[in-house]
Amino acid sequence: MSVFDSLSWGTTAALALALIAWERHLRRASSVREVRWVIYVVLGIQVAGYIIYYNLWWHQLANDPVQKHLLWPESDYMLRQLLIHISSLVAGWLSALAVLLTLWYSFIKRGKGLMLDGPDVARFVVATLVTGWPSFLFVFALSFVLGVLWMLAQVLAKKKTLQDRLVITPAILPAAIITLVFQTQLLAFSHLEKIAF
Repeated sequence: MSVFDSLSWGTTAALALALIAWERHLRRASSVREVRWVIYVVLGIQVAGYIIYYNLWWHQLANDPVQKHLLWPESDYMLRQLLIHISSLVAGWLSALAVLLTLWYSFIKRGKGLMLDGPDVARFVVATLVTGWPSFLFVFALSFVLGVLWMLAQVLAKKKTLQDRLVITPAILPAAIITLVFQTQLLAFSHLEKIAF
C-alpha cells in the first residue's frame, strides 16, 4: 500500500468518524449553527486531504530524475490533475447545494415534512458533501433500501405495521459510510465512473 492509498483511507476514515460523531450529536438536538460547523469540518477534511496529497505527490515527482519533468514549467500534467480533482470537489459541493435546495423545497416547504424532516435533509446534505459527485446517488438509494429492510424487520418483529410511516433516518449514516468505503467498486459496478471526474 502506497502513501497515497493510506492517505485516501485516512481521509475516508476521518470523514466517517466525523459522520458518526455528528450522528450521535444529532440524536440529542441540532441547530443550523451545528450543521454549518459539521459542513465546515467536512470541507476542511476534504481540502486538507487534497493539500497533503498534492504536497506528497509534488515531492515524490521532484525527487525522481525521470518524473520531475512532469512538474511545472516543463509540463502541465500536475496542474491538469489538480484541476480535475478541484472540479470533482466543486461538483460534490454543488451537488450538496442542489440536494439541499431540492429536498428543502420538496419535502420541508411544500410537503410539510411528511417524508423527510429538517435533520434528515441535513443528514443527506452532509452525506452528499462527504461522498461527492456522483456517489451521493448511492447514498439516496441505499438509504431507502436500508430503510425498507429496517421497516420489514420491524413488521416481522410485530413492532410496526405496514401502515406506519417509513423512517429512513437511521439508514442515512450507514448508507453514507457504505458508499464512502466502497465508492470505487460501486462506481465501477454501476458504470457511473464514466460521469465522475
